[in-house]
Amino acid sequence: DDQEMYRIRLLFGNAGPSHPSVMYRREKMLEFDLWYDEELRYAQDYMMWVNASRVGTIACMDEILLLYRFHKGQVSTDKAEVQKIMASRVREKQLKYLFEDVTSRDAENHWNYYYDKSINNDSCKWFRKLIAENDRKGIYDRKKFRMFVTDLMVKKVYATFDIKWKDPRSYIILFRFLPVACVMKEFRKKAAEKLRMYR
Repeated sequence: DDQEMYRIRLLFGNAGPSHPSVMYRREKMLEFDLWYDEELRYAQDYMMWVNASRVGTIACMDEILLLYRFHKGQVSTDKAEVQKIMASRVREKQLKYLFEDVTSRDAENHWNYYYDKSINNDSCKWFRKLIAENDRKGIYDRKKFRMFVTDLMVKKVYATFDIKWKDPRSYIILFRFLPVACVMKEFRKKAAEKLRMYR
């Protein structure tokens, strides 16, 4: 998997890997002090993956080597509320690389905007702000970050609105929520689909 896209996904949520399946080099864990932060109880692994992704490569094997059992007593179920709060703190720490002034409310909104299938003016404004700050600072690969966030916005626009390419009102919605280049790309994609239908 693309390591940079993995780093980008970590800004939005815990992208894993699943802890029981992990193998790592102990000397590297010691060298970069990659241990659990006990202040982030029930989200320590999330922070550890964030820190590890900044100094090395995290990769997954294609072969399935673990059968994972879900049950009511596991941490993600039993301590779900505390885990959610701690994961929000991890996201807040990451957002501080992009923004000088970030609050716990920003981190909570960041998660809600990502998790919600729909899009609105506030979430659109936030996603554009993320792109603008990363364009300015280059914390993540600019092209890949822009692509990830824009794809996210496109999915949310289609989930929120009934987009019909023959309806002018759809264009108003698309240009309201998406960058012009993205709308043109979508238009070309739809036009290519139409052409294929008539061949």
